[in-house]
Parts: sequence; C-alpha cells; structure tokens
Amino acid sequence: MKTYTKTHTSRKAADAHLAKIKARGGIGVLKVDGRKYIIDYYFLPKAGKTIAAKEGKKRYDILDPNGKSIRLPGVPLFETLKASNDYFDQWQLKHMRQGFWSPSKGLIIGRNLKRYCKWITLTVDKNSLPVKPVVLYDILSPDGFTIRMPGDKLFKTKSEGEKYFKQWKKRYERQGYYSSNYGRIPLSSLHEDCSWREVPSDKADSWLGFSGQTF
Repeated sequence: MKTYTKTHTSRKAADAHLAKIKARGGIGVLKVDGRKYIIDYYFLPKAGKTIAAKEGKKRYDILDPNGKSIRLPGVPLFETLKASNDYFDQWQLKHMRQGFWSPSKGLIIGRNLKRYCKWITLTVDKNSLPVKPVVLYDILSPDGFTIRMPGDKLFKTKSEGEKYFKQWKKRYERQGYYSSNYGRIPLSSLHEDCSWREVPSDKADSWLGFSGQTF
C-alpha cells in the first residue's frame, strides 16, 4: 500500500486537500511545521479486496524493531508476502528520508531497518481479525502542541473539540492576540492557524500531543 506526502503553504489549501482525500475514502493526517502544512495520507484497498478472511486463511504482518506492527490504523493484514514487502518499502522510505528510525534501544540507520524487522505469518478466522480502532481527535496550537489542559481527554467528536477550542480561545481575549513562536496571531485567524490531529483509540495512551509525533 502506497503512502503519500503533500506540503502546503496555506492552511486553507491543506484543509481542502484533506477533505478531498477523505471524500475519496482515504485516511490523512495533517501536521504543522512552522508555516508548512504537511499531509501524510494513503488509500485503503477497494471494498472487494477487504472482505474478511475465511477460516484458516493465511495473512502476513511485519513487526518493527520494537515488536509492533508497522501497519497504520485501518490497514488490514496483508494477503500476500508481496503486498507486505511493497508496504515495507514505503514505510522504510519514510525513515530513510529522515536518516534513521528510533526504537526503544537507540537509533537504527534507515537503510538497515529490514534486518531488524520481522515478517510473521498468521492463520486467521472470522473471530481473530483485527478490529479497526475508533478515531479520537486533538487540536494543536499554532506552535504544534495540544491545546488541552493536563488531565483533559481527547475529543470523541469534532463538535466536542470545537466547543473546547472556543473556551480555550477566550483565555487570550483580554490581550487580544495569541503569542506564538512565529509572532502574534490575531484571534480572528487563530482557528485557521490551529490544526486537527486524528488519534486512533489504541494509541491514545501514547499520544503526547505535539505535531512531530508519528504512530
């Protein structure tokens, strides 16, 4: 499964692109890096290719050096070894761009990742297929950090997040602007300079609330 990355300089353009991706059935994550709006996205196989496996059917997965699956949330087990290898190539490419992969015990050079990963074969039945995680939401400030106060949970819906944002924005009404690392942002455009982040429910406990974190 191929993954894509697109960088925008306009928040509106990034939001419009993300909406088109989702309208086509894709899954995308918007990250903010300074004044750049980066979208990582992919498209799930067509419905005809995601039918639940029959009993006793073999499926394949790849474990990273920490022993966790490299598949993104919503990506099913691979039906063939070729499909798993194609997915791995795209996953490895991302880490080769940054030069390394950081496991729990030090750094691994991107091009050497394959020797530290493990391919596994699973025999699945209708009761053992993985369940797609529920998507939760967070809102990141223009500086790339969550607007939630310590102890506040991720939002179950975007509507819930919008209500929280309005209350958070009121903290800056007295001074009349939001002070970011990139200068003062008028409250009238604060919503546009913040970003949404989708967090799979099974990753909620490990979500630290900043734009640089990946799953």
